[in-house]
Amino acid sequence: MAKRYDNTAKELIEFGPADWVSFIGAPGAAERVSLIDSNLSTITSEADKVIRVNDPEPWLLHLELQASCEPDMARRLLRYTSLLHYRHELPVVSALILLRKEANSPELTGHYAMSGPFGTNLTFRYLVFKVWEEPPERFLSGGLALLPFAPISKIAEHELPRVVDELQNRMVREADTKQRGQIWTATSILLGLRYNVSVGERLLQGVREMEESVTYQAIVRKGYDRGVREGVNQGRSEGLDLGRREGLRLGEVNAILRIGTRRFGPPSAEIRAQIEAIAELDRLNLLLDRVTISDSWAALLAEE
Repeated sequence: MAKRYDNTAKELIEFGPADWVSFIGAPGAAERVSLIDSNLSTITSEADKVIRVNDPEPWLLHLELQASCEPDMARRLLRYTSLLHYRHELPVVSALILLRKEANSPELTGHYAMSGPFGTNLTFRYLVFKVWEEPPERFLSGGLALLPFAPISKIAEHELPRVVDELQNRMVREADTKQRGQIWTATSILLGLRYNVSVGERLLQGVREMEESVTYQAIVRKGYDRGVREGVNQGRSEGLDLGRREGLRLGEVNAILRIGTRRFGPPSAEIRAQIEAIAELDRLNLLLDRVTISDSWAALLAEE
């Protein structure tokens, strides 16, 4: 079962390798990275993921993600680091990402030392990140590939709705349809590291409604743009413009009402009438942005 979580995390490295270079604290490298083959066939094993950072002096970032406890992990990291350095002749930084408390061990300190006879010594240092000890803002403010880790970071269960809302807001603004699907799938899987199935299902039950609303808006906007183009070509732009704008307005209203109903419960007749009467698209766009972070219909409209 732990392998499932490890594989999900590895896919998120492939999704956004530059996001992980930034996560470990390497400045200015986000646009100069590439994944390389991490298969270390000489020992019939495979390091999780290896990223080449093309700085003026290139180096490798080796990421190892763990959902289960392996006290011998430090020696494994040393082995991977040595083989990667030998193969690529570049400096290697190894980072261990522990996905849950059960993966932790007293031996995983970030430091491995070996003393030998005649005064020979070996010291190996690696980075350790414990996801459950990291503040959610570190994932929410990072690249898209880091977003699914926010719900299993250092938060209490009652904070989950807020964190998921912020995650959702980032995706609406920045991710395309395919990326949103990847991120939500990873999020739902990683939630199982800390919460039971019912918590995850309850938490994400509004996601489909949100995605449907976003998709619907995109369809309406596309139709509006096409209608304007056709209208201009045929000399009928004014009438088509008004019609498409009304279709877009109704799409925005529908999205606000559907998402708000899921979050706050059904609106009163007065609230519904107030939202349906809004004619300005800018005002509706503002409400749509806020509906996922407000805590009531009154708060949503009061913030306008």
